[in-house]
Amino acid sequence: MPAPAHRQRGVVLIIALVMLLVLTLLATTSMRGATLQARISGSVAEQKLASNAAESGLREAERRLAAYSELDEGAATCSASVAVHGSLCILNQELGASFFAYASGALGQWWDSASYAIDYSGTDESSSFAAAPRWNLAYYGFDPGNEVTNVEESAYGVGPHYYVATSAGKAGGERMTPVLQSVTIRRF
Repeated sequence: MPAPAHRQRGVVLIIALVMLLVLTLLATTSMRGATLQARISGSVAEQKLASNAAESGLREAERRLAAYSELDEGAATCSASVAVHGSLCILNQELGASFFAYASGALGQWWDSASYAIDYSGTDESSSFAAAPRWNLAYYGFDPGNEVTNVEESAYGVGPHYYVATSAGKAGGERMTPVLQSVTIRRF
């Protein structure tokens, strides 16, 4: 004999609610995956923007040093250097050695200090950034034993002089700060 109709309606309702619960769980899991993917994509984009900003600052430091024709052993702060050279920040040899290993000591976040870095504003001096890349140059030293054949030239500082160009870039979120360095050799 078939079961009464009122008992079958209750079973259908329970099965429908279980199916609805399963579909809700699948939709929630799918949304979490999409949100995670969006966060990862945003983080990669922010990293690229920050790296490109640091690269721009580094190239600007190298360009300005190449355009400067005199020997300069730097100053104790960027403000002192800029006062003498206009828009060129060259730090002295003592700081130059520190910048080659910048992560130690008080220079751990040098890019936040006006004493150790200046803003990159583009080659036309009119570019603006949400968080401007910051850069500096540091005089690293003179190597009298490198390719100097005349002893008198060595005594007068003729030969290779090393400068460390350092740049840090930030993106909008400021979660990461890539720091790039290069060593430039100038012969005077």
